[in-house]
Amino acid sequence: MTKQGAAKLVRTLEDAGYLERRPFPGDSRAQLLLLTRNGKRVLRLAAAAQRRFEQRLVKLVGADDGTAMRRALAALIEEDNGAPALRPVW
Repeated sequence: MTKQGAAKLVRTLEDAGYLERRPFPGDSRAQLLLLTRNGKRVLRLAAAAQRRFEQRLVKLVGADDGTAMRRALAALIEEDNGAPALRPVW
């Protein structure tokens, strides 16, 4: 992601009320990005939705196949962007 793209994303999240900026102590060039109450709520909702989805997946295909599917998807994500993917929540 470019610096411009990251800055635009931060502005969008800030405008939507999910983030707030604060001065970074000791460095006037930097800013802290903090989740607002609404941002924290949305993260909790997203995590709960992910858990429900993964629980449904395990019920449908079983724990072993669910884990294998999760690992395969995480490997694809890591291959595409070079960053570690999220860990399973089950």
